[in-house]
Amino acid sequence: MFVRAVQGKNNSVIYIAEDGTRMVRTGGKWTWRNNNPGNLKKGTKSRSLGSIGVAGGFSVFRDYQTGRRALKAVLETTYNHWSLFRLVTKYAPASDKNDVENYRKLLRRFTGIDLTRTVRTRNSKEMESLLNAIERIEGGSEPGDETHLGPAKKIIDVKRNNEVDWPTSL
Repeated sequence: MFVRAVQGKNNSVIYIAEDGTRMVRTGGKWTWRNNNPGNLKKGTKSRSLGSIGVAGGFSVFRDYQTGRRALKAVLETTYNHWSLFRLVTKYAPASDKNDVENYRKLLRRFTGIDLTRTVRTRNSKEMESLLNAIERIEGGSEPGDETHLGPAKKIIDVKRNNEVDWPTSL
């Protein structure tokens, strides 16, 4: 089980397991690399919902199911009393270079749900539809490549070169 994740070179994500083994994800979308179908940002809320790291400014979850549950929990707590119309202005704000109007249009098209309804009035089927729509809008789960590695070598000793007094003239 992965217990920690960090951003690596070239926007890769390095997952570290309890035993020190590592898995590196490259390519694909951030949503896939981070197991974060909603592109939830880093923060206290994400950590409380199982985030094990941050990459690309977004939370990283140990697996897809944890990331999906986190997205659902955020919708049901933070945005529970909000209409979908209003939710978009906070969830995908224009200040983050999102096209708010297009996001709303896509939510409506992908879910068929009236955007004036609040999150809490959704039945389970509509909630699944909403989760699927957000995942799709945020980039889907387009996979890249995974590389599984053994544990990193532990550094057991570090020696510094002794400074040498060099003669001023030879």
